[in-house]
Amino acid sequence: MINDNGDGRGPDHRFVSEILRANLARKGMTDTLGVHLCTVNTETYNGDTAQRAWLKDRLARITADPASMNKPILIQGHRPAPGTVMDDQQTANPLLTQDLAGFPQAVYLRGHSHLNINDERSIAQKDFTAVNDGSMSYVEVDHGYQAITDTGLADRFEATTPQALFIEVYKDRTEIARVNMNADKHDIYRGGTWSANPRPPYASSGTLSGPAWTLRLKGRTSQEIKDNFRCTAAARKQDRPAVHLPARR
Repeated sequence: MINDNGDGRGPDHRFVSEILRANLARKGMTDTLGVHLCTVNTETYNGDTAQRAWLKDRLARITADPASMNKPILIQGHRPAPGTVMDDQQTANPLLTQDLAGFPQAVYLRGHSHLNINDERSIAQKDFTAVNDGSMSYVEVDHGYQAITDTGLADRFEATTPQALFIEVYKDRTEIARVNMNADKHDIYRGGTWSANPRPPYASSGTLSGPAWTLRLKGRTSQEIKDNFRCTAAARKQDRPAVHLPARR
């Protein structure tokens, strides 16, 4: 919920937490259940045997409880894991993909690439669920493509809209909403400097960047849950609109 990469910015993070807690209290939602949330350090994961052992043990303990078989386990990390979202762009830590493969309840949330969440490749399900979470700074269009603006094709692959995910966990499903935080002029990195430093109030409260993704962990075994995944590469190909070419004469 914040855009800063500098040291000493702890108060910024606490400010967001205070806003969330205040609004939960205001809405009478202080008894809201939490879900399991694990954080991994993707800067060291591949060579960190202790961290790998901790994560696998934690996941095994959670999923050993029959009551947790069909509940999501949120896992957050900075870098994308190979073989998951956005066609493997900017991925690292192949052992993270390997370690999560036995736990279809895992929902891995990652950033780093700044690739936009409008793209349906921003969610992927194979052995677990992986989701790209955009960026609160700027987002990027897929390299090889260009955005169309009111003055023509953009000369940069960055787009000046921050994006984020809003995740709601229900008893029978998990809803992931994709949100453009605002539509005002924001900042991109050009020539070694940031181009803007916007201040509220903003002209727009935000828009959706696509329909919400719905995750259902249905099945009595891990394999059954995987078999019921719907955000797979195969399903994505089937959902593409048909292209009708004119018949030759």
